Amino acid sequence: MLRSSNIFLVTFLLVLCACDDVRFHCHHTLGGEWSYSDTLLFACYGAGRGDKELSANVELRCNSDYPYRELWIALENVSEEYSEIPADTFSLPIYSVQGVPNGATAGLLRQLSIPVGNLDVPSNDTLLLRIYPIMNDDVLPGIYNVGIKLVGCGRHQYEEN
Repeated sequence: MLRSSNIFLVTFLLVLCACDDVRFHCHHTLGGEWSYSDTLLFACYGAGRGDKELSANVELRCNSDYPYRELWIALENVSEEYSEIPADTFSLPIYSVQGVPNGATAGLLRQLSIPVGNLDVPSNDTLLLRIYPIMNDDVLPGIYNVGIKLVGCGRHQYEEN
């Protein structure tokens, strides 16, 4: 009986340590419009704990007021060590080529989760990410929330700046 309890405890601890840590932080846009001047800053302290690679997704909630098939954004790592690295640009497909909305719907809003790659962050580093639209329009209607989701190991805490 004691041996089976020890095996269960060791198995439980191994499964617990192997679980991915999912961190999500979201910014709401004012009145469902994302302005060109609205730069969103996401701070994650101790993001690289354990020298793990973090998988990043951009999360987006929008409705049918958004007038384009895709949304172009820039994602920039503004942490001190990475200040020399230019921003990456991404196209987020809001509608398919056939005009069908992408993402899951909840009422009138659609939620999309778009993978944007992996981040290799040194141990105990503070990760600062900046996201902003790079469309020609000054105001993008129909965008209600923009967020970042990081998946990796370790315990992390978000704070809004």
